[in-house]
Amino acid sequence: MSQFLLDNLNSIVTIFVGTFAFLVFKLQQANAKEIAAKIIWLEILATEKILKEIKVTAITAKTKTILRSSSWFEKRHLIINDFDNDEITLLDEFYSSAETIEQSRKNLVYSMENGMYSKSVAIQNELMSNIMNNIDQPDKMKKNRDDFLNEAGKEGYIFSPDGPIQTVSAELSSVRFVSGSSTATKLKTIAKIK
Repeated sequence: MSQFLLDNLNSIVTIFVGTFAFLVFKLQQANAKEIAAKIIWLEILATEKILKEIKVTAITAKTKTILRSSSWFEKRHLIINDFDNDEITLLDEFYSSAETIEQSRKNLVYSMENGMYSKSVAIQNELMSNIMNNIDQPDKMKKNRDDFLNEAGKEGYIFSPDGPIQTVSAELSSVRFVSGSSTATKLKTIAKIK
């Protein structure tokens, strides 16, 4: 028996190391799956919370970022085998809607920033025109400037495009939330969340 062990020591060590490496791989794979499910679940909860707030208050340029990353699309390869087609469709559609709403929020913010910039340029142009037209009349120039700035300051309106707001409204009316579904239950089970 001892001669057999000595003759086959390399093979036995190789089998032992291979088995150990395979077990480590499986544990890492299970851990990666659990972490991916946790990240996706927490992202869904945060996104749903913001979407519910938008349903009540409407979207504005001050609305929080809706979806920082699309973890489902980045990590789904780790957990997709645990879901049926309907559940995958629910997750795909939820994330697609959230991405569309986030893009609309970004468009709204961009439009507001451009509107503020355009307004500031127009005000600067008017102030420069006042200086050039009244350079030889300092009192009139100061009065015109003060009157203009007083009136311009009262006007807080900046153009807000309807397109992004309509897109958000349409997406919100059709979005299906994940929480409370069998998909959420499976996701929480994989993530080991009670």
